[in-house]
Amino acid sequence: MDGLSGRRWLITGVSGGLGRALAEAVLARGDSVAGTLRSGGADFESLAPGRAHAVRLDLSRLADIPTAIETATARLGGIDVLVNNAGYCLAGAVEEIDAAEAQDIFSVNVLAPHAILRAALPRLRAAKPGRIINISSLAAVESYPGLGLYCASKAALSALSETLALEVGPLGAQ
Repeated sequence: MDGLSGRRWLITGVSGGLGRALAEAVLARGDSVAGTLRSGGADFESLAPGRAHAVRLDLSRLADIPTAIETATARLGGIDVLVNNAGYCLAGAVEEIDAAEAQDIFSVNVLAPHAILRAALPRLRAAKPGRIINISSLAAVESYPGLGLYCASKAALSALSETLALEVGPLGAQ
């Protein structure tokens, strides 16, 4: 992470797991983080008062994303690094997953990161260069029985990320 100290990070899904661990590491080095959570947030903000900012966001509510990005930007004073980390796994055979469940996992794992990117990219371009990290999975390139829709959603996110890198690199984001 050379050259990224003193940065303002937006990390989705900081209530636990990889998102929480990354946020803690970033805060430990002195950077600031706006972290999204579906609920709560006081415990996150207590990690580094004044530098850890909880932003409520349920990724299944796509219409709420622009406001959450505005809130994060205002609290941080800008965004230098975006980490699209939040998502979830849906287990079940492909033939057992109904249309509503399939729509839900693609909404959270693909459409929400897309909406976050769209809202955050103008701010990332201003950071010169802003950094984008989309967290995918080995499941994007290797399928597993019982995880077909999860694998498909992560493959879609990986393809979106690869294309995005080609599109925004010349425009001042990485």
